[in-house]
Amino acid sequence: MVDRYVDKKGTRRVATAFARFLFTAPAQRAFADNGIRPVTPEGKAYAGNRFPTVKFFRVGDFGGWASVDRKFFGKGAIWDQIFARTR
Repeated sequence: MVDRYVDKKGTRRVATAFARFLFTAPAQRAFADNGIRPVTPEGKAYAGNRFPTVKFFRVGDFGGWASVDRKFFGKGAIWDQIFARTR
């Protein structure tokens, strides 16, 4: 949620409820049933072997947010290089 937006629109209560719902067993089952990898232990158990095993990574693996921001999204960084030809 973006605090400024939900506060401006008066939708914090419903946005918070929806965000919490996403991690419930019914939501995780719906994700798995529709091809979206569940993230809770219960959802993963329900999905069984429907999704291949993958190695996940964390921002810390790339040096933390400051390093990621600078390397990937800073001026002239990787993001800019990828889209340089389309701008």
